[in-house]
Amino acid sequence: MHIARAGTVRFIKSLWLRWWGHVARIKNQRIPKQISTAIMEGTRKIGRPRKRWRDKVEGDLKLMGIKNRQAMARDRWEWRKIILEAKVHGGLWRFRRIRRRRKKKKMKKKKKKKKKKKKKKKKKKKKKSVFHVL
Repeated sequence: MHIARAGTVRFIKSLWLRWWGHVARIKNQRIPKQISTAIMEGTRKIGRPRKRWRDKVEGDLKLMGIKNRQAMARDRWEWRKIILEAKVHGGLWRFRRIRRRRKKKKMKKKKKKKKKKKKKKKKKKKKKSVFHVL
């Protein structure tokens, strides 16, 4: 199950990279290029900004260790090699899985600490000093 899912994720990410390379190569007057490089005006909701598609793709490229992405995308043959590498790169899938595992471990540790604190409180309540007078 995990192997099939990992392959699917990598395949989809390779398609994202393919589109990103295409947009990087097209002229600035084209609509897809204008949309991808546009800066939105106005205010955002309170809190952390949602990750944009572009941020996700650039994060994947950074994870793969690719520098100078724009220049690489302009060279179509080099970019195809990167896309093929993305299809087999284990980090594109494994990274998220490891992060999820770490979160689960942290949650388990927190639960254990809470249980220990509750047990200590119960023991303290039970241990009342009783003096016997003879």
